Amino acid sequence: MEVTVDLNRLNEGIHFEGVSAEGHKVEIDGKPGSELGAGNGMSPMQLVLAAVGGCSVFDVVGILKKQRQDVKDIKVSVTGDRDPNTAPSPYKSIHIAFKIYGEVDLKKAQKACELGVDKYCSVGEMLKSSVEITHSVEVLPA
Repeated sequence: MEVTVDLNRLNEGIHFEGVSAEGHKVEIDGKPGSELGAGNGMSPMQLVLAAVGGCSVFDVVGILKKQRQDVKDIKVSVTGDRDPNTAPSPYKSIHIAFKIYGEVDLKKAQKACELGVDKYCSVGEMLKSSVEITHSVEVLPA
């Protein structure tokens, strides 16, 4: 299975628009104050966090639906830790925090998140040989 994303330059710096084969778009840029960045989009390293969080939560939602859990909402916060004194500066660790809202059994939510992060997430699978990936789960009323 081949996947393609095109990057189109939007300014004279490093502001790009990523476009999927289906036409979905995301803006990518460097931080304001960096050599060429203006902060007009997510950085590539922020996109890595979004990718591992998104990939994991897709599976979590699917698993909880199959278990007939009454999920009203899910919020995911992904935090990465990098060494600012090295270049390149890959993530040393990533933590995915799931907040699940609704009538959801905590043990089922914990198992769904464990499977979503550790077993089914393709992005996490690519990263886990060099990055420690952890997660936490909180179930809250809707």
